[in-house]
Amino acid sequence: MRRGAHWAAIGLALMALTTTAGAQDARIRLQHHRAAGDRWTVTSSSDMTIVFEQAGAVAEGSASEESTYQCILQKAEDGRFTITVAGKTTSRTDGLPGAPPEEERVRSPMTFVQDTAGQVVSARPAPFEPNPDDPFDLEAWVDYAFDQIAPLRVLPAGEVEAGDEWTGEQALKLPDGSEVLAKSTYRLVAYDAAFRRAYISEEFLAPLAIDINNGGIRASATGQVSVTSVDTFDVQAGRVTRGRGAMSMRLTVRIDAMGQEFSIRMMGLGTRNYSVQ
Repeated sequence: MRRGAHWAAIGLALMALTTTAGAQDARIRLQHHRAAGDRWTVTSSSDMTIVFEQAGAVAEGSASEESTYQCILQKAEDGRFTITVAGKTTSRTDGLPGAPPEEERVRSPMTFVQDTAGQVVSARPAPFEPNPDDPFDLEAWVDYAFDQIAPLRVLPAGEVEAGDEWTGEQALKLPDGSEVLAKSTYRLVAYDAAFRRAYISEEFLAPLAIDINNGGIRASATGQVSVTSVDTFDVQAGRVTRGRGAMSMRLTVRIDAMGQEFSIRMMGLGTRNYSVQ
């Protein structure tokens, strides 16, 4: 029931915005209004319930994260923004085998180049730092990929009205040089003309395919992560101010050691909230 409520809350929010916000027929232009020297901070929190199955036994655990990262717009010229991002994440788990109850991870500085519509021109990830205590730390590989998600949302090229959709995609590199292609479908849900706020939904989907081979032991993970979210976009200021969403994860982990294979299936569902200052 609780997991279903997460998705129902997002659905009800979308319905409410569609039926109550004013000026639904207005055509508007969505643009990022940023200048060299701009600084902003993004804070987010997430909670996820995870069900995992191994050898027919089913168990349940939970994971939560609190993140803060700072964005600095270093340069704005030729229709492009150069942005550096750095920060930290504190994660907590309960009932997840092998996971520490609390851990803090520093997000190394990374540089992005995006055009004024938010499309990614380039993303230069920091060098991957493997876990010295666990060469098969699959979570470190996932974090490395998702740290590369660009800070600015993709916006449509021209004017839009409520109901219009547009798309964006970004290649996320894994430590071994391979890539996963993350795709987003955006939709202008509603426009509140009185407060000049646009409500934008995003359907984000990223497949995962990780394969680590070390000393004759192989660990792999396949699956996908999806997020359905709604952003509040200040049209006059030209920036996202806050958002909330529902996340889901489906992952199959296989470990092959000395001819023996172990398999764990994981499914997770949770929520995420974030704000920009």
